[in-house]
Amino acid sequence: MTNLTGEESRCLWHWLEQFRDYLQRAVEKHLNSEIPYYQGTSEMRDLNAQLTRLQQSLGNAGNPLTVDDDRIPIIKLIVLTMRRLTASQIEIPRQRTFHPDLLKTLESQLAPFEEYLTHDWFIKALTYPMPRLSDFLTLERVEAILAKELTFRERLYDEKFHLLQAPELVVPDINYYRARCALRGSLVVVAYLDIDNFKAFNTNHGESKIDRDLLPVFMKYLEGFVFARGHAYRYGGDEYMLLLPNMEQRHATEELHRLRLEVKTLAYQGIKEKTHVSIGFCIVDADCFLTDRELEQRAERAKNHAKANGRDRIATYNGTLFRKEDLVSIPD
Repeated sequence: MTNLTGEESRCLWHWLEQFRDYLQRAVEKHLNSEIPYYQGTSEMRDLNAQLTRLQQSLGNAGNPLTVDDDRIPIIKLIVLTMRRLTASQIEIPRQRTFHPDLLKTLESQLAPFEEYLTHDWFIKALTYPMPRLSDFLTLERVEAILAKELTFRERLYDEKFHLLQAPELVVPDINYYRARCALRGSLVVVAYLDIDNFKAFNTNHGESKIDRDLLPVFMKYLEGFVFARGHAYRYGGDEYMLLLPNMEQRHATEELHRLRLEVKTLAYQGIKEKTHVSIGFCIVDADCFLTDRELEQRAERAKNHAKANGRDRIATYNGTLFRKEDLVSIPD
């Protein structure tokens, strides 16, 4: 049995209603359109039954209550799904203001979700499986539906070197590959890296020489590393993003370690020092509750953890909540 406060039960009641609407838009609307005489499936009936039982157990919204443990997976699905949708809704408004009061108001919308994420019972619980269109329709039909909602942006290169992708493509590309990988039950790797002690290179050799003789070689290596399996983006002289769709964690760890070791072997004309990199990455599954921009930020946080713990290393997160306390350095 799990205890919910009055505020937690009130929020959950509200989110449950929103989740029903989302389920209708994301799944059932398309099934009705694609399949004549559609009357539901066993998966959708089971999920709706779970939602109804949870709603009945909530009773009068706003009262403290105790829920059975078998309700926790569906609670977790609702909370994580609605948290991501809410965070997505406030991202653009957050970019329109710098005023602390306005930012605080927007960010307060996520506070009730964050409260759930602090509970041990919530963290340890399994998540009820979310039905997806690819569970019911052919891949061809789902891809056709996605094509109306999802756009792979025209490629833009970084404005200075024209070797890697421009940074404004990072977030839309994460969105694109998350959706398409979710159809197949595959993962996406979002990685952030920078060159360690980069200021020393500029101090010792001058920015012009580094721009001419070091960075092009380094970026050509990154472009070759991701070629035909993902994308690399340049943020600045020493900061880069990598996006690797359809790559599971063990393979990602192996490949990023290979990258870390190989950049040490790169030779630069007139520069004796070797480059080292710190890398942070996130493994993104279909049910990840973070927005695309938040994943970018969490990958940067993991990179900062790697740098703070000795540089020339890789860091990521234990589990799927991407909290600071879940950060770990990966041994060689």
